[in-house]
Amino acid sequence: MKIKRSDRLFIVGQTGSGKSYLARELLNRTDYVVVVDPKHMFSWEAGRAYDDIYTTVKELDQQWEGPAAAIYRPSQAELYTGCNALFSWAWKQGNILVYVDEAYDLMVGGRSGYGCKSV
Repeated sequence: MKIKRSDRLFIVGQTGSGKSYLARELLNRTDYVVVVDPKHMFSWEAGRAYDDIYTTVKELDQQWEGPAAAIYRPSQAELYTGCNALFSWAWKQGNILVYVDEAYDLMVGGRSGYGCKSV
């Protein structure tokens, strides 16, 4: 399988089908990765030896340095403000892969939070 950095990839399937496992395996093969983890459950398990965890985009901007992987676990306040700040930050960094774990959970309280649109 070849995935270019400019591609968008969606991994879908039933609970327990191995989606997160597949994502971790793919992500472990690249640097400059930011994992958006709204459920606060993502971990590298046996993969990377480090977990830099941030709860605000400001923390990411001030503290994170690559090549590395970071887990962004947005606070409740950040969930309600939308994802524009995160994706603007990632765009300015240049060569960052952003992976959203559990995209459905970015929709807060039944409303389209975090820059997502209900379909």
